[in-house]
Amino acid sequence: MEPYVFSMVFPRNLANLGIFTLLLLAVWALIWGRVLGKIRPTLFAAGLVILVAFDLYSANAGANLTIAAEKYGVIPPNLQLLLEDKEKFRYFVSPVIYRRSHLELRTEFLDYAKTIFYMRNSLTANQGMIYRLSDVDGYESISTRLHNTFMQKIWSLNSLQGVRVFDILNVKYLLSNAPLPNRNLRLLRTDSEPYKIGQTYLYENKSCLQRYLFVPKAKVIANESVALDYVFSPRFNPKEEVILDRQPDKKSAWLFCSEVYYPGWRAFVNGREVPIYRANYLFRAVPVNDKAVDIRFIYDPISFKLGAIVTLLTIVGLAIAVKRR
Repeated sequence: MEPYVFSMVFPRNLANLGIFTLLLLAVWALIWGRVLGKIRPTLFAAGLVILVAFDLYSANAGANLTIAAEKYGVIPPNLQLLLEDKEKFRYFVSPVIYRRSHLELRTEFLDYAKTIFYMRNSLTANQGMIYRLSDVDGYESISTRLHNTFMQKIWSLNSLQGVRVFDILNVKYLLSNAPLPNRNLRLLRTDSEPYKIGQTYLYENKSCLQRYLFVPKAKVIANESVALDYVFSPRFNPKEEVILDRQPDKKSAWLFCSEVYYPGWRAFVNGREVPIYRANYLFRAVPVNDKAVDIRFIYDPISFKLGAIVTLLTIVGLAIAVKRR
């Protein structure tokens, strides 16, 4: 986890754990007092209502500040540029800007309308989600180990020259806190934000690839760290090869999918199920041939089926128990 993210998440989670512990002790004290007959039913019920109200309030107090509707709808320049692009793409924001904007969000609430404006212009704090824009960072609570490692590798780069990872991530726009010398990046605009965000540079990635790409051949690199280094090296050409984590069943062309590899997905080519391979360290790919005209992905995890069975058995068990009464 990025150090600045940890510095925000750890204190928050520690505080939440403390509040949870206090509430748990309070509920236990109420129940124990009622069992011993020292607390009357009305007082017990009132105590539970108060604890529930406190729990709900403490979880979201200060989370939703008010703002005039006309100010909330204002779209800043960087966001406007992305909204004008009707293609499917993702965007990337420098972790330095993320850190500064989170500090801004935590400390500058004297003018919330202005804060929201600059947060949106810096494309941070999940603001793009409101407009159906895809942030390559994802969301911290559902990130996989591979995704976190991949992003940390990006954050540690000293130069983007010759690096094609943004291309396979479908990143068309990059917002940086410093100039990025790269012939594939076109500077669209700069901003000098007040407060803590500082100078920003919005670039268009001219070599951005689509989320689905046909690739003629595959190369197998089973070792994760070696595969990651190769994908980040200038030797890697995502249009010519896909890096697999295991040997394929047979030689074929490949459909590379710029989506995180995750258990539970099934792939079908022309109605026939084919294996899904982990590709380019983080993503997935399926073997195809020149006759492939219908390619489908279905999310069908065993965990969902097991959960459904457990739920069904629980309902049946409860129904039997109630009937026996």
